[in-house]
This record gives sequence, structure tokens and C-alpha cells, in this order.
Amino acid sequence: MRMNRKYLFNKKTGILFISFINIFVSLLVTSCEKKIDWNLDIQEQDFIIVEGMITSEKKAHQVKISKPVKNLNDPAVGVSGAIVSINDSIILTETTSGSGVYQTASSVSGSPENEYKLKIISGGKTYTAVALMKPCNSLSPLRYSKIGGTNNYKIDWIAGAYNYEKAFMYEITLDWSSSDSCLQGNPCFTLMYYYTLTTIDVNQIFSPETERIIFPAGTIITEKKYSISAEHENFIRCLLIETKWRGGLFDSSPANIPTNLTGGAKGFFSACDVIQTIIVVN
Repeated sequence: MRMNRKYLFNKKTGILFISFINIFVSLLVTSCEKKIDWNLDIQEQDFIIVEGMITSEKKAHQVKISKPVKNLNDPAVGVSGAIVSINDSIILTETTSGSGVYQTASSVSGSPENEYKLKIISGGKTYTAVALMKPCNSLSPLRYSKIGGTNNYKIDWIAGAYNYEKAFMYEITLDWSSSDSCLQGNPCFTLMYYYTLTTIDVNQIFSPETERIIFPAGTIITEKKYSISAEHENFIRCLLIETKWRGGLFDSSPANIPTNLTGGAKGFFSACDVIQTIIVVN
């Protein structure tokens, strides 16, 4: 829910998992008001970071494995040579040596109400995670409107932020690379994430203001709705508190982000049912 394109992220609802996971499982950010010299011994952080998902889509599903970063701006270092499988029968292979990105065959798809077990063998250690794929109900397409006096549009509504029964994740891609409004050298593609959760947090209500995403006529909108389990929702909520919702009026104390991985690994493995719709803006 990544081709040689330049991405823009909605600052309120977007999320780049691999970057934030590496930062927040390696460092405990306690203040942004004064300079802090980090004195970390990375050798003591002998664990791996996992970002993986299997969905109901028929495609190559990925599991990314990396080591924790020492500094905030350090790139993630992929873990190579791991043996990775899902339910023992689905084997994942590394896409490029050193990338730490492992993927299934493109013919693989998951099924709702089934349980999936990720198994990773790396560095003489075994790590596992179990995820249940909850079914996803119908998708109500997002709503958008034209900005007066222009040929540009904005999104008015994606979904409700709160649902006491079920939580969902929405992946929104806006692509106007084929329209006349796409100028060479400018980004013509935007990726956003939005969440419906079963709780309402004060951090969310008073989170920092964000920029508005504007797009032209001819934009192709691909909207995907992902089912998420209660355990996955808790992971997302804690990640949002430490990232997108931080910097508002009611920040909570920094805390470790939960994981469903065993063996001391960090991150999360999820299983999601997916519904998709495509909209052409005109």
C-alpha cells in the first residue's frame, strides 16, 4: 500500500512505514526544543526490523527486513541471506542482493478469515509473526470538488475517522502524469494514507495543521481500502502518536511501538483484505 517517481505525502494522513519504524525502534525522541547528542552503541541493538504484509490481492507480496539506524537521517540497511516464508509453503526470495526486500511469486493471494504465519531465519535466529486477515466490507468512494476559478480539485472526504466496530486503512494514489497539467521535472504523483480507527485520541484531534493536496482535471485516483485487525490497529495508532500526531497541543510521552514479532524483532507483519476503486477526475 512504491517505479522511479517522486512522491509527495499528505502530512496528516500519510505514512512512510519503513522510515518511521527504523527511527522509532532505534531512538527514543524526547524533545525537539534543544540539541541532543546521541550516544548510542549500535552493536547492542542486535535485532531486526520487519515490515511485511500479505493481502487478498493477486500480486507479489513483500517483506522488508533491515537493521536499526544509528542516526535519524541514516538510510535503512537491508538484511540479506534470510530464509523467509509464509505458512511454510509460500517462499519469499530477495529481490536484489543487499536490499533486504523479499517477495512472493506474483500469483500469490491471501483469503479473508485465514491466518498467516511469517517465519524468518536470519543470523542463526528464528523470528515469527501471526496475522489474521479480517474481511473488508464495501467501499464508499472518496468525494472531491473543484476549487472555484481554477481547473484544480481537492479531496473533501475519504472516510470517517472513527468507527466503534471496525478499523480500516485507506491508500490513495493521485496520478496526473498523463494529463496536460503534468510539467516535465515536476512531481505528478501523490500517495496518501488515511485511517478509520475504533478510538478517538486527543493527539489526533489536536494534531498539527497540514498542507492541502491539490490536483488537476484528468487525475486518476486509485483508492484502496484495507481491513486491519485489532492488533494491527494498535500498532498503527501508536505509530501515528509517535509521528503524524506529534507536535500538537497534547503530545503524550514517547513510548515503544508494539510488535507482533517474536525473537526480539521489531516492526509488524499484517494480513489485509483489500477492496479497490478507480476514479477519473473530470
